[in-house]
Amino acid sequence: MKRFIIWILAIIGFVFFAFEAYNSRSEITSGLSMIVANKSLLLSEFTLMIINICLEAYRWQIIDRQRNSSSFFQSFTTILESISLSLITPGGVGEHIGKIHHSPKKKESFVASLIGSIIQTLVISFFGIIALLISTQYIDLKEYTFFYLLITSIIVVLSILFGKKISSTIKSVITSFSFIQLSHIFFINIIRYFVFAIQLYLILCNNFILRYDVAIEIAIYYLIITIVPSWGLADIGIRGSVAIFIFKSPDIFWPGTAVVLVWFINRVIPSIFYVLLFRYKSIK
Repeated sequence: MKRFIIWILAIIGFVFFAFEAYNSRSEITSGLSMIVANKSLLLSEFTLMIINICLEAYRWQIIDRQRNSSSFFQSFTTILESISLSLITPGGVGEHIGKIHHSPKKKESFVASLIGSIIQTLVISFFGIIALLISTQYIDLKEYTFFYLLITSIIVVLSILFGKKISSTIKSVITSFSFIQLSHIFFINIIRYFVFAIQLYLILCNNFILRYDVAIEIAIYYLIITIVPSWGLADIGIRGSVAIFIFKSPDIFWPGTAVVLVWFINRVIPSIFYVLLFRYKSIK
């Protein structure tokens, strides 16, 4: 049932996104031409992509250090593998599978990976909620009442169904971290959040001049797509549709294409690189 609902949402999102993209095709074409011509922006995007993967690799080193001692290069390869698997699995499950693939303690490593994702979600939620609170001139908060009630209900139900089964494992994994390590993980997640936000901002605005309205909309956008269910490649329609509804600031690149470009840079390109690296290692 859950898979059916996700696919329905994905199909609706993709159809809506495709329809809007067709109607905005001239705007998209001119915007892409401007982005391609802006060499410094392209260099910044790819540099931020590499920084993001390196930060995630370093974060995974810290998170899984108690269970699997690995070098930075091994962690870097693990992250590339997890990104590749996340493209073809629902809800980012492949990301966790890729991380625990080479771990000798898979159950503990899976929970550790899950804790890392929860911390990332907390960071995104923190900045997203702050953006909502200061954006009353842009968004009517009453429109999000049902949305937050729904998310709260889902969290409560999941906690009741699975809380007892995983609570002991989660407790044992969390207690293996010191306060300094948890603080370190939070700090890395905050940096990663701003890396993602800057990537999207640069493509939307096609310049390095700060605009507060766009920054607020980016925080709200990331908050929503973090909570909305996704399924690998189905993210294209979901992200694009959410972006069309959220971004209302004038004089920015068409948001549907902007978020897909950021998704392509951070997901597809690293996956292609991993496949090429894996094939090279296999041939060698």
